[in-house]
Amino acid sequence: MNVYELYLDGVESERRLNAARWELFVFPEIREVCRIGASRHVAILHEADEPNVNAWLEVLAAAGFVRALAA
Repeated sequence: MNVYELYLDGVESERRLNAARWELFVFPEIREVCRIGASRHVAILHEADEPNVNAWLEVLAAAGFVRALAA
């Protein structure tokens, strides 16, 4: 299992975090998306050797999420 961390605007509430999680579950390599602390810092647990971050971010952007900064 691998972890990719990023800052994602809009996931401060549990409802929005769940929405982001479901958007990312279209990728079979993603196993879990969880917030780190009470902020917009999230961890994406995945089974890919090389994460397809650009595709993940495109899906999130299309759903209204904005990546603020790479962690």
